[in-house]
Order: sequence, then structure tokens, then C-alpha cells
Amino acid sequence: MSEGAAVAIGVIFGTWGSTNQVQTAINIHDGQSGELLWKYDYEAAGSIGSSTTKLVDALMRNATKKFPYTAP
Repeated sequence: MSEGAAVAIGVIFGTWGSTNQVQTAINIHDGQSGELLWKYDYEAAGSIGSSTTKLVDALMRNATKKFPYTAP
């Protein structure tokens, strides 16, 4: 919902709704066998004052921490 609608609902009903939402599904498969090597599914929601960019940055930071491979 828009930030204006979230503020209105928050003021009227005392509950704050989600204004931004980010979902990701990252799947890494073996190139030859097609076997699934790693899967990462995540969803994040923000409230008033959050931006989609900040949510995506937080989501990708979290994904890189869980990534099972590192650069040599």
C-alpha cells in the first residue's frame, strides 16, 4: 500500500501496514547434471519510511552470508 494509506490506517486503527515488499528466489544448479546445488527463498516487508532499495540491499546481504561458496 502507499505510505499515505499506511499512515491513515495507522492513525485510524492503530496498526501499521506494509508499504514495501521484496521477494527473491535464487536457485543454483549444476551445469551438467542439472542438480540443485543451493536454493535461497526470502521475503521481506517494510513499513513507513522504508524504501525498496534498502529492503533489497538487506535481503542480498543476508543471502551472501548464507551462500555456501567463497571466492578463491
